[in-house]
Amino acid sequence: MAGRLITAAKDGKWEQLEALLKEGEDPNQSDSEFCSPIFCAAEQGNDEAVKALIAKGANVNLPGPGGNTPLHRAAHRGHEPVVRTLVENGANVHAREVNGWTPRTLSKFADESGAIQALLAKHGAEDEPIYKSDWGLSDLLPTVAGLAAGFGFVAINKDKVMQPGGFFYLIGAVVLAVFSASLLRTLFKGP
Repeated sequence: MAGRLITAAKDGKWEQLEALLKEGEDPNQSDSEFCSPIFCAAEQGNDEAVKALIAKGANVNLPGPGGNTPLHRAAHRGHEPVVRTLVENGANVHAREVNGWTPRTLSKFADESGAIQALLAKHGAEDEPIYKSDWGLSDLLPTVAGLAAGFGFVAINKDKVMQPGGFFYLIGAVVLAVFSASLLRTLFKGP
């Protein structure tokens, strides 16, 4: 029984979603990918579904994949009506996802008119540049470490990166990743 609401939200079957809510499905359930029905509805820009979920008790600040809240996804996708509904119902405009980005920062990717940014500012969100020029080395190390580890060639210990001397640990890990990639290409090169 659990999961039908999420499936309906993911598939955009809003009539089915409303019927399941009337049957008493939990609006705060999440699947193995941490997607909740309100997260899916916000991501797809369905304001009516978001309102129906909120009316049945959906948590507007329930984090989903990558620590993104429904507000992050709606702002990032440029869904102004959903952003408005979420902030009017208590969504945290200061929430940060795993990379430290706020909904207002993410809105810059899709909000050409600036309406979402203005709406979020009206609710107290501060302006932050997408790319900070004042980032220090300690801000960049985890990002570069994540990229190197993300290619799957090397496992990086986040704690070592952030300790004194971590820069050299990171450089070694990146060199190892590049060398590993080159070695694998050489070994598995076709005839």
